[in-house]
Amino acid sequence: MNGKRGSEASTASISTGYGRDASLGYAISRGGLAASTGGPATVMRLAPGFTKDFPAAVILVQHMPAAFTTQYALQLAEFTGVRVKEAEANEPVQPGTFYICPGGQHLRVSPTGRMQLDGATGRIDGYLPNIDVTMESVAAFAGGDEHWRGADRDG
Repeated sequence: MNGKRGSEASTASISTGYGRDASLGYAISRGGLAASTGGPATVMRLAPGFTKDFPAAVILVQHMPAAFTTQYALQLAEFTGVRVKEAEANEPVQPGTFYICPGGQHLRVSPTGRMQLDGATGRIDGYLPNIDVTMESVAAFAGGDEHWRGADRDG
């Protein structure tokens, strides 16, 4: 499963940690969703699949203003069985939790598995948050290069 896999443009991408998809007989340790145009509706359709026994942490990076991500987390929580919350600086990545990247900040996962938020760097390749920044850090944390993405740079 290493390498890049295409997905439909303008929907959502997933970056898994090590392991494989449970539907294929694999175990996923952590994952990331990235969404741009059409993303909120797509994520809402995916949300019911994350049941309370979901074994991985999921990190969502959505191009959304800071004023909307808190409310989005509350709405998303109504559609899924896992804990949903905005990511907080220095917070450890925990299985069974769906983290929303706060708007206006880049989110990275440190090598020790803690959330790093960065609003000072500004836009990277035109985006804040930049999805590629998050996905690359998730892949590095997972110890591999598994990375699914959409059609464009920045997912």
